[in-house]
Amino acid sequence: MHHDASLNIRQLQVFEAVARLESYSRAQQELGISVSAISNAMSQLEGQLGFTLCQRGRGGFSLTEKGQQFLQQGDPRTERTQ
Repeated sequence: MHHDASLNIRQLQVFEAVARLESYSRAQQELGISVSAISNAMSQLEGQLGFTLCQRGRGGFSLTEKGQQFLQQGDPRTERTQ
């Protein structure tokens, strides 16, 4: 993943685990931190990015379109030219 240097590495680690495991509680177990810490890290990251990374609810867990793009390609706020 390529990300803006201003983004916190711990927040990125939390996001990667949450996205891969599709669960805050499984990410909590893997990372050894509380679900509250997971939620706070995700909220802070989403606040910095300005968009929602995942949806959680009765229907289960899913990454948003921007969350999928962020996971695969890095920060979608940054235009890339190749």
